[in-house]
Amino acid sequence: MHHLEDDIIERYSLGRVEEPELTEVEEHLLICSQCQERVEAEDQFTRAARAALSRKESAAREPSRPWSYLTTRWAGLAYAGAAVLAIFFLLPLGVHAPAVQTIRLSSLRGPSERASARANTALQLKLDVTGLAPGAYGAELADTAGKPLWRQSKPVTGAELELDVADRLPAGSYWVRLYRGPDQVREFSLVLQ
Repeated sequence: MHHLEDDIIERYSLGRVEEPELTEVEEHLLICSQCQERVEAEDQFTRAARAALSRKESAAREPSRPWSYLTTRWAGLAYAGAAVLAIFFLLPLGVHAPAVQTIRLSSLRGPSERASARANTALQLKLDVTGLAPGAYGAELADTAGKPLWRQSKPVTGAELELDVADRLPAGSYWVRLYRGPDQVREFSLVLQ
């Protein structure tokens, strides 16, 4: 089968084919799907080209404003400068590094004795060690399942033992246990919220 030449399809799409050639082209297009697709593609290209030309012509009709580029540029720089100022001056006002929380713990004597603190902050635990003999002790912080999460060794010299827990622990219930050698000598309850 003979197909239409590219220049004929282009002229047909632009409406520039005249009789008697127009009758031949339209008869061929009635039976040839391949040429119909080529005409459709050419029509789409023509519509896109005309739309682009129309936009270019309307832009050319608008009055020229050479200062508009500078205005837009300065506005962008002003916004960027404001963002930088907000980051350096305003953000630190609302964001505080979590302070170390000091929590006094007494040996577990019942549910009313549970100490609580904020979760995800550094902790300074002050354990009541009244009555314990001076010497080396091991401290352990464990979850409710008894899994140790943190350990530290420190000597007991008075009625209070200070332990610094730098790990940020999530909300939950914990046990603080004090050991002398292999023997557990005290247990404290801690709830982080």
